[in-house]
Order: sequence, then C-alpha cells, then structure tokens
Amino acid sequence: MVTLLVSVSAYSSTPKQTTRKSFTGWDAPYLSPKTELNSLSETLRAYGALADIMRINIARMRAQLREKLAEDPSDSLACIMLGDILIEDGVLQMALVMFDSAVSLAPTYPAGRLALGRAYYKLKDFPAAIAQFDTSIIFDSTNATGWSLRAIAHSMNDNWPAARRDFEEANEIRILSREERYRYALCLWATGDLDSAIGEFENSIQGRASDYRIYVSWGMAEASRGNLNEARRGLSHAMDIRRPDESLFEALADINALDGLADSTAYYLEKAVELAPYLTRLRNRLGLVYAFLEEFERADEMFEISTSLESENANGYASWARSKALQGDFTTAAKLIDKALRLAPLDETILRLRKEILPGLPLMEK
Repeated sequence: MVTLLVSVSAYSSTPKQTTRKSFTGWDAPYLSPKTELNSLSETLRAYGALADIMRINIARMRAQLREKLAEDPSDSLACIMLGDILIEDGVLQMALVMFDSAVSLAPTYPAGRLALGRAYYKLKDFPAAIAQFDTSIIFDSTNATGWSLRAIAHSMNDNWPAARRDFEEANEIRILSREERYRYALCLWATGDLDSAIGEFENSIQGRASDYRIYVSWGMAEASRGNLNEARRGLSHAMDIRRPDESLFEALADINALDGLADSTAYYLEKAVELAPYLTRLRNRLGLVYAFLEEFERADEMFEISTSLESENANGYASWARSKALQGDFTTAAKLIDKALRLAPLDETILRLRKEILPGLPLMEK
C-alpha cells in the first residue's frame, strides 16, 4: 500500500491509501502550458492600458475624454484612452470602434495598433490581434511591449516557438517583467525545454512567494518530466498560499494518475467536482477513474450527469464508451462511440478509441 505524499492541511480529510494501477487511456495526465495561460487574467493589465494608470476618477476621465473628442474628433490619443476605459467597463465592441478610429486617424502610430490588438485579444480573435501587433512592430521594432503582446497572442494561438522568440526579442530590448518571465517559462515548457522552464519558474518565485500560479506551473512542469515528489511539493506550496480551487485538485489528481494511484486520483477529482459540479470535463475524468476501479455504477452516474449537462459534447459519450468497454459491455460501448462520432465525425481520438474497442464487437448482439 502506498500513502499519498502531499498534505492538504486543513482543506480536506486525508485521502485513502491506495494501490498502484495502470491508467490505460488517461487523457492529458498533467496540466499543459495552455491550461496555465487560460487561467491567467485576460485584461493584459501588466502591459500598460492607460485606464489602469488613471484610476483616480474614471467616470470623470471618461466624461473629459468624450468632451475632448467632441471638440477635436481627430485626437487619436483620446480615442485610445477612451477605448481603454471602455475595456475596463467591459464594453468591448465600443472599445474596438474607438481603437479603429485611432488607427484610422494615425495609421503609423504604434500605440493605436497595440490598443487595437489588445481589444482583439480580449475578443479571443488571436490572429487579428497578432496582425495588429505585427504592424506595431514594423512601425517601432524597439517597443518591447509590442513583442511581448505578440508573444502572448502567439501562445494563445498555440504557436509556442513564435511566442518564445518574441519574448526573447523583448528581453533584448529591456529585461522582461516578472509576469512576462512567467509566461516565457510556459513557452519554454511548451517547446520541450523543461530544464530552462523550471529554472525560469524558480527565478520567478523570487520576490513573488505569494503567487500560487508559479508553484502550480513549476509543479506540473516537474511532473511532466517525472519528478512527482517535486510536483507535489510545488502544489503543496500553492495550497498553502490560497484555498484550493478545482484546477489545483485536478492537478493533484493528475500527479496521482501519473504515479498509478487510482484511489487518490479519484479522491482529488471528487474534490474538484464538488467545487465545479457543472464542469463536464472533470466528471468525465472521474467517471473513467471509477471505471478503472471497477466502480461501474458510480462511473455510469458520472457520465449520465455529464451527458445531461452537455448532450452535444462528444467527449462525454466517448469516455462513457471506454468505461463500458472496461466493464465488458461492448454493445453499449459501440452505441456510445457511434453517438460520439455523429457529434464529432472527424475526431481522431474518438476514431482511435473505436478501433481500440472493436475486438469486443463479436460479443455484440446482432
């Protein structure tokens, strides 16, 4: 019997002891750099939105800027500043209009391009954001902010090598900020340079001991190269800093899955589901672990809830099919796979799963 190594302090009861078990088909057994980026703030406040600098009286500033534009509609800087305030207010489409106006008034002014790129980024239109940052860099290649913003947009668009190069260009102009260096470390991780990534995470922790994100990323990067004890240590630090959320519990589940500890994996996924009951990804993962533990009734319950919450999500039916195949019910597994493929006919993972459970098909009823 192997006991879970990481303490969760006062946050929960101690997980059960567990035996090692193979996790065939375990999907993405550690957090990815992209997951970490998605968990970050999307406001890009670290990159100098003017509204953040002028927070003494935003309502007054908004009124003054509108008066200024009424007097002089050609003031591109006023358009940018008002657009930044609109972003803070959550009025993205109006912000986009203001930034478009700024670019039209001063097409070679890099600040307008940066502002427009930030707005597209907020709208999750990463190619459009990159196009604006490209133009900004053409007009002013010495502006490190342009390189950093483009790096972030590239990373969100899954172009990790380009993101890494852009951060390195920014660092040649001026030393990366701690936030930029953290994101750069994620890029190093994504491009396979784990040693450098972990070094950057460790450097980022200096002076930022209260930032739980760095400990999570550091821990999961260690997990991805097999250092599970270091991974547990990083997550334990993160849990000491802040009350755990579902992402921390899922990370702990992933570490235990990598270590083949089935009961402890289920335990932490249960904690994650308690905090995020409508997140079907967590329910699907927990259902699979229950199936590996041969707790098939609990697995079915998880998948029934998951597919009722998201009836058009192919992954739920595919995961349920794997669970049924483990149970030996190939008839139901095939039906669930067919349903998943009707929803996502070109999904390579589901197609591979169908081939995997085909040996059981002779047991099906005609």
